[in-house]
Amino acid sequence: MRTLLLLGLVALATAAEFVVTPTVVGEFPHYYENCVGSCHALMALRADWREQMKKAHDELGFKMVRFHGLFDDDMSVLLSVTENGTLQLSLYNVFSVFDFLRSIDMRPIVELSFMPEALASGKDTIFHYKGNITPPKSYAQWNDFIRQFMQGLIAPFDGPSPVILSLNCGFFTGTQAQYFELLENTVRTIKGVDTRIPVGGPATCQTAWIAETVAYAQQHNFPLDFVSTHEYPTDVEPVRRDIMKQVVLKARAQAGGLPVFYTGP
Repeated sequence: MRTLLLLGLVALATAAEFVVTPTVVGEFPHYYENCVGSCHALMALRADWREQMKKAHDELGFKMVRFHGLFDDDMSVLLSVTENGTLQLSLYNVFSVFDFLRSIDMRPIVELSFMPEALASGKDTIFHYKGNITPPKSYAQWNDFIRQFMQGLIAPFDGPSPVILSLNCGFFTGTQAQYFELLENTVRTIKGVDTRIPVGGPATCQTAWIAETVAYAQQHNFPLDFVSTHEYPTDVEPVRRDIMKQVVLKARAQAGGLPVFYTGP
């Protein structure tokens, strides 16, 4: 109730700023239709989730969806690691989700999260479904995992979807330097599979680390195809009518000409 009252007061205080000129006609780009956020990957195996996603596409026009947890153990992507380090993967559940999205004319923004337990360097997790948020314990194994995963996706799915890594705001226990190491290894591995696959980062909240990420990629000579980030309602201050416009303009300037994707968290 307090929040509703506050919003009402803000609206009253700024109502005089609105001027309606019916003779002036301009475009109203539906940028919000490009992507919607939707919890974690396991939910996309449920019939009710699929019914609701189709409704969101048909009636609201959403084109892409992003969710966490594609690599969580409950998605059974990494089945086992043998004593000699050989990885056994299964993409059955991933194909099920992506095939469904394709059937309703949607595409995933493929968020590579969270760390499979067998590859993780620690036990720290996030959310009730316990997504592991630690760096990999071995980049040789992580790169092999990403390579096999991307190779498995190339043949069945034409027109590669954007790929991002998630972090910060409690989503990664490592430092910024450790994230950049993870990003560089992942980008180089994916581009080694297929250079057409668009890969970006840092997938931060609070529009953070954009300039630093772009600078690191340039200094270490690996390609970023886009910059990704997002904002939670409590992230932006001061609260005023044009605050998101100012945030996005700053992000675009820091991106140095790269496309900027604001995707649902």
